[in-house]
Amino acid sequence: SNYIYDHEQTIMVIFKILSCNLNSGLVEIQSSTDKILLAYSNSTKCAPYASISDKFFLNSYIEIELDKWYHFTFVFGIKKALIYLNGTVMKNETKSIMPQISSVQSVFIGKTTIGNNPASGLIIDDVKIFSKAMSNQEVDYYFRKYKLLIFI
Repeated sequence: SNYIYDHEQTIMVIFKILSCNLNSGLVEIQSSTDKILLAYSNSTKCAPYASISDKFFLNSYIEIELDKWYHFTFVFGIKKALIYLNGTVMKNETKSIMPQISSVQSVFIGKTTIGNNPASGLIIDDVKIFSKAMSNQEVDYYFRKYKLLIFI
């Protein structure tokens, strides 16, 4: 295949919000055809969500607290799409989610092409992108690893 992101992926971000703004970006990966977005919005509380262009949207609907560290993970691939908050599955969809990104035009961390640019009141500690759809145990492992470093 000629696509960079046409296979299973896991994207993790460690962040803290100091003020909740409308559609503030955590991570955005964009091409001319598709966009992978991890963000948070105050339109439904202050809740993290993930989307792939206009094809897919997964909202946690979990209100996050200000000035507290969070481990947010988006796993997508063949027959599954999940979002995790602090190692726990918040939403799970059983459908194939495969963006078609042949060449990356832009990658934003703490910023997005929609909403608040750059995200004010946001601190990002780490971003990781894996070329596989992680299992619940693998996501939990990374959450516990970070919990020891910054969540205490």
